[in-house]
Amino acid sequence: MKHILIVLALIVSSTVLAQDWITYENKDFNFSVDLPSEPKMLQQEVPTDVGDLTMNMFVVDLSSVEQGSDNLIYMVIHTKYPVNQDELDKNEIESMLDGSVDGAVSNVQGKLVYVNKVTLNGSPGRAAKIEVQGAYMYMNTYLKNSALYAAQTICLVENDENEDIKKFFDSFKFK
Repeated sequence: MKHILIVLALIVSSTVLAQDWITYENKDFNFSVDLPSEPKMLQQEVPTDVGDLTMNMFVVDLSSVEQGSDNLIYMVIHTKYPVNQDELDKNEIESMLDGSVDGAVSNVQGKLVYVNKVTLNGSPGRAAKIEVQGAYMYMNTYLKNSALYAAQTICLVENDENEDIKKFFDSFKFK
């Protein structure tokens, strides 16, 4: 009987750990992304030079989960700016994207490991890695239709460069 319970516990725990990710699609904010579970939506008002902006955050917090994920947090942030992207020149766009990385580094009191210029379906962006105390935060941020999208994940140092980081970022798409 004890042997059967141990086998059953192993089957249940391996099933929980091996669950397939879901594709989360948000039609209001025009994106989809693969995540380990349904995200929780949070909103935060942020004062900026162009006025108060609403950050819409879609968060999967696995930091309290004992096993099963190499990453602690998965998050997508959508922030609509009150300027028309078509009216911005290239330098202003570059400045917004660089500012998003600089702001993230400052907010987590981290150290920038790298930042690269990237694009997604023609939308300009940045891919950054930020070292924080005992962990790394990866962030891809893009400007599309006057909205800033930031996909972020955080992993402990010992889980750096795990496969789920790439899986998460590769799945992010505009709708």
